[in-house]
Amino acid sequence: MNVLVFVHGMTPNVVPSDPRSPGGTYDKFWKALQMHKPELRNLFPNGPILVEWGHQLSSTENPVREDHRITEAERFVNDQVAYHNIKEHPGPNNVLTGDWGIPGVRQLVTSVREGVISFGLTDVVYYCSGDGEIYVRAQVYNQVLVAMQQYVADPNVRIHLFGHSLGVTIVHDFLFGLFKSGHVSDFVEGYQGGVWASQEFQKWRNKAQNGELTLGGLACAASQLPLMVMRKQVMIDKLFNHEGLDPADIGVVSPGIQWKFFYDIDDLLGFASRNLYSPNNAIMDIQVNSGALPQSAHVGYWENDVVIRESAQLFYDYAL
Repeated sequence: MNVLVFVHGMTPNVVPSDPRSPGGTYDKFWKALQMHKPELRNLFPNGPILVEWGHQLSSTENPVREDHRITEAERFVNDQVAYHNIKEHPGPNNVLTGDWGIPGVRQLVTSVREGVISFGLTDVVYYCSGDGEIYVRAQVYNQVLVAMQQYVADPNVRIHLFGHSLGVTIVHDFLFGLFKSGHVSDFVEGYQGGVWASQEFQKWRNKAQNGELTLGGLACAASQLPLMVMRKQVMIDKLFNHEGLDPADIGVVSPGIQWKFFYDIDDLLGFASRNLYSPNNAIMDIQVNSGALPQSAHVGYWENDVVIRESAQLFYDYAL
């Protein structure tokens, strides 16, 4: 059985939309993949598992889920510190100068700071915190585990994933917890998603360790792994010694290309990541043009022709 999972990442949009909605990000991407490879319909008959986290999508949500509070918190903070708001309230405790900067550069820097950074990088900071990691994983992992319940008795399950932005790190953590030999996942040990989810995750980890769960194709866009590898001292120690991370720890064991990274050099928070790993013969970095500006580049991967074509081919190859 083939299972496909989509995990979105952060968005610099002030008012985010639901990626799971008809005609939304996931729907368009899945249809585009099928347009390129119609065989995917039969290879993934139940369609992809659509994960949602991190953004309050309705004003009627009450109480607002912990991870859903991020966007409103980011919006409030940005309103307090955005330069155009600061300029409107000069005073003895708010001293402004005549620093005009280089024409055009000031506007670009301000746009990036109050867009990609204020509504994007802050999601990364949240996930790096103890609380944020727990709340995000609880939602993402639970959604995947609930959807995969129907396959738990199947002795041959292949999981394929597409992760974008911070979703790349979340996917990486999810796979590491399943495939890393001798590892006890924080999600299980700390009951991060509750008792049921902890037990269910351990079932899938057991299946991964005995070969009943394997990784299919893994596609990642706007990877922040070069930033996120600094979260753990064990990884820092390996990098300090100029050692690459082992892709087998997340199930990448194919002799062929199994893992594709897509990046745009105009995307401030998207990196080529292949060379973090050793061996890396099964990993490919692919430069794309997903947008001309930092904000459009960061969100444009979902509609990029190269990303769609290469991802569709990858999922097809590993679902056969």
